[in-house]
Amino acid sequence: MTSPILLTQGLTKVFTRGLFMKASNTALKDVSLCVERGRTLVMLGQSGSGKTTFARLTARLMKPSDGKIVFDGRDITGLEGEELRNIRKELQIVFQDPYSSLDGMKTVFRLLSEALESHYSMSPSEVEDRCRSILAECALQEDILPRKVDQFSGGQRQRIALARSLILSPSFLIADEITSALDVVTQEGIVDMLLERQEKEGLSMLFITHDIDLARWIGDDVAILYAGHLVEAGDADEVLKHPAHPYTKALIAGHPAKHGPRPQEGCPYAPSCPYSTDQCRRAFPQEMMIGRNHRAACLLFQ
Repeated sequence: MTSPILLTQGLTKVFTRGLFMKASNTALKDVSLCVERGRTLVMLGQSGSGKTTFARLTARLMKPSDGKIVFDGRDITGLEGEELRNIRKELQIVFQDPYSSLDGMKTVFRLLSEALESHYSMSPSEVEDRCRSILAECALQEDILPRKVDQFSGGQRQRIALARSLILSPSFLIADEITSALDVVTQEGIVDMLLERQEKEGLSMLFITHDIDLARWIGDDVAILYAGHLVEAGDADEVLKHPAHPYTKALIAGHPAKHGPRPQEGCPYAPSCPYSTDQCRRAFPQEMMIGRNHRAACLLFQ
């Protein structure tokens, strides 16, 4: 097994709202995961499961309420300012919506060149050559460089967003639902391009999706989140072929849990679980190893 490029320990995020009558929402609770160097960890779960919160925390776009984030052997949990900016060259994130994540009034060249110039000292000709090269890699024509981003379709914008992240040659890419709004052909092109870069350059990825077939295609390892809790994780083939947790089984079968009030105690999936008992409603189960690289948090295994 290779050394992990990303490691989280007990990662937790609690959001608080309200000025006087404060209310809190635990979006992520005690999640410990690792992404091995040169591999892809796919994160699955229905909307509201905490996937995007996990992505934003590991990209250090927000601070965790508790826990630790280690990137490439360095604790980045509390990094600020210039130290945090310096890791952006190696750790990049691409979001689901390229309309909100890209400034539509900037030209493609400006978006790409700004990313380069913020981290490298390059001549104008070197910058232009690198911009052309990354566009070709992302199946985009170089003649789009002087055009504004708001002139492009969603699929083209997503490729531009990927180009902006990959132009820095990061060692780790977080892809948060980047294919969910794209047609099948565009989706396949993007995934093929990422897999090719992974093979050539050893790119490591956290790939967040709700698409089980896509998870099977791109994933080496998989993590299943439900209501902010990690309920199952391990080798992608093993987990997706032989799911253990009742929620994972329902998710793969296309029967995700119905949204409703989360219980204050116990397993959050208990209200929807056909196997739940009174004990499930009293305490959240501890994670158990149920295979060589397969763990689950369910009282069925305790």
